[in-house]
Amino acid sequence: MVEFVDLLNIPIQLLYYAPYHSKYNPIEGCWGILDQHWNGGGEAC
Repeated sequence: MVEFVDLLNIPIQLLYYAPYHSKYNPIEGCWGILDQHWNGGGEAC
């Protein structure tokens, strides 16, 4: 990714997360909401 934007001369800033943690992954939150919904509580995303 860094090499690609360097070739295109596009200024970007990359942010790096800590090693995997579910709270930094938006889809994990969605799966949690869906899981609650399928088990009879909460609303789906």
